[in-house]
Amino acid sequence: KMFGHSLLVRMGMRVADRDASLAGTAVNKGLAGAYTGIDDEATLVFNENELTANPFWYDASPSGGSRDDFRISAELFDALEGMGDPRAYLYADSTVTGNYVGLPYGLEDGPSFELKGSTSRFTAKLREATAPSCLLRYSEVKFLHAEAIARGLVSGDAATEFNAAVTAAMNEWGVMDQTAIDAYLAANPYDA
Repeated sequence: KMFGHSLLVRMGMRVADRDASLAGTAVNKGLAGAYTGIDDEATLVFNENELTANPFWYDASPSGGSRDDFRISAELFDALEGMGDPRAYLYADSTVTGNYVGLPYGLEDGPSFELKGSTSRFTAKLREATAPSCLLRYSEVKFLHAEAIARGLVSGDAATEFNAAVTAAMNEWGVMDQTAIDAYLAANPYDA
């Protein structure tokens, strides 16, 4: 039920530009029963059986073709690093030289293949056979709530919801140090 309510929040915000009244109704109804924390997130759990394992793991396995071309994008990594986001080094693994280097977005196969050995894979945590896939995160619901407030669709304080969303997103990736989260929020505050 919480997943359904949380999904209704997302759906409401998807129509906000077309029908603000419908969006406000949907978001208000959704928020009434949405996730209350990270433990409520709807998650698809994979197992070690090759046929039902994480697709990223399967692709890299011999049965899946030993694919090894998934990399973190330079655009994402550089933005995270530039903002002092502690998740930058959780999203990516270091290269063989110990550096963190994103792959430029939009390259064709040839140039992309040439850079494969010198760019960072996305974290091994996401490439494990049993790595779960979250269908809708609590942090997304909080970001959507902040946006709904900023658009005047629901009442509340957008900055408070934004800060809760960032904190949840950090926690979802294992960043639990509130001092580090607060420092990130101070350096990258809510801006309507």
